[in-house]
Amino acid sequence: MVAGLTARGVTAEDTATMLRCSLRLIKQIRANPMTAVSLYAQTIAVEVETARLHAKTAKRAYAYELEDLRMTAERYKKQRDDLIDQLVAQARRAETKA
Repeated sequence: MVAGLTARGVTAEDTATMLRCSLRLIKQIRANPMTAVSLYAQTIAVEVETARLHAKTAKRAYAYELEDLRMTAERYKKQRDDLIDQLVAQARRAETKA
């Protein structure tokens, strides 16, 4: 508990008040090597979660960009097909006039 509050930036005084214990006890707990290990583990867990969220966000952005590019390609294909249809129609009209 103390390591978690310390990781969040809560002061020793505030931690002692919240846990209703002495400041001396909080400082002893903070000095304990296992508290340092716990603090390190919590820090690593936060970093891993942050990296996972960044990767997830990037994946969503790439998916959105890919979908946008697919829609643009479809729009260009439709424009191309419409132009080809217009050219074919013009060629047929020219053949019938000739």
